[in-house]
Amino acid sequence: MYRTIDVSFWTDPKVRKLTPEARAIFFYLITSPHSHVSGIFVLSKVIISVETGYPIDTLSIGVLDLDRAGLCKFDEVTEVCWVCNMMKYQAHGEKADRAAANQLSNLHNSFLIKLFLKKYPAVKRYRIDTLSIGVPAQDQVGIQEQEQEQEQEKKEYFCSEPENTGVRAADDGDKILEFPTVGKEKTWSLKESKQKQYQELYPNLDVPQEIRKARQWCIDNPGRRKTNRGMTAFLGRWLDKAVNSYRSRPKEPDELNFDNENTEKLDQLMKQRQVDNEF
Repeated sequence: MYRTIDVSFWTDPKVRKLTPEARAIFFYLITSPHSHVSGIFVLSKVIISVETGYPIDTLSIGVLDLDRAGLCKFDEVTEVCWVCNMMKYQAHGEKADRAAANQLSNLHNSFLIKLFLKKYPAVKRYRIDTLSIGVPAQDQVGIQEQEQEQEQEKKEYFCSEPENTGVRAADDGDKILEFPTVGKEKTWSLKESKQKQYQELYPNLDVPQEIRKARQWCIDNPGRRKTNRGMTAFLGRWLDKAVNSYRSRPKEPDELNFDNENTEKLDQLMKQRQVDNEF
């Protein structure tokens, strides 16, 4: 994933008036792996704090400076962030407008959606009413193109896989969980082998429990379900977010004791090396 950064970023009068902290936070929001080409995405202050190293109080002041400068806006309730001019620099045309429209459907009805559409009115024509998903009158063409794009992304991501030679591939394992989806196929099955892959990628996370949570979310939010082909990416984002939440949570006493013990051992080792060097 790449982001376009205009070199005039550093000479922009609005940017130059920012404090060093606010300027760094602004640059982080543009280049963050959680961002979207539309410039509007979900990102909590906790995650920003963890990844930038700024404490929450410093972060809150920086966010307020960005809002006053008209560079970014934040919805504290839904944790939606909008870098106001980002889409102008990242993407153009119908494909970008469709991608932005699809992104808006994942933002929990934030008040920022209305402001975004006012700035980028071309996106309105592609926006699907998420409350009407499943109704025949919806924009089926948009859904088909979305599925095609997701399929292309999947092919690119797994580009190392061998092409189909006509030989039947080995079974990936038994289906262990089914997710409700939208589109032509109404369900998507998670296989045991795929869950094992996720567990290897996230060894410190209770992957089966997080996957059950994701499935329940899909059941409880029928208007925001994914296509069958988009489920792999959806679970990847879900587990990434779970890992970030795990890292940012307060540590348990046992974990703190473990860290303290390791720190003491490291200190002893360093002292011993200093003694050895003296001789």
